[in-house]
Amino acid sequence: MFLADDEAIKREIDRLEDLVAALKSVLEHGMPTAESLPNAPIINEWWTYEWPKTVLCGQFVGYPTDDGSTGNGDGMTSELYLLDSEAGVARSTGRWYRLGPPMKRLVDIPELPDFK
Repeated sequence: MFLADDEAIKREIDRLEDLVAALKSVLEHGMPTAESLPNAPIINEWWTYEWPKTVLCGQFVGYPTDDGSTGNGDGMTSELYLLDSEAGVARSTGRWYRLGPPMKRLVDIPELPDFK
């Protein structure tokens, strides 16, 4: 069982309410574009990963830190809810992201034969 204090519960409620507001806005107005989210962190060389839910991994630029500054480096998002590579945006539980170039495949993986 996971126990949290009242402040942690309030922060989670705020985070989820922000997610709901973002999803409602997409239904009403469509997906935002990267240009409409100038303050959102950028994820370069990104890829999706199942862990245990779908997340985005990559090189983060301009990610907000606890002290109010921004940081850069490799990372992983919280659970991914929306991804539009053409618009260049993604939404996780916690925030919007602008998408830089995706991870390039290093090797083409051939299709495996059906061993039935």
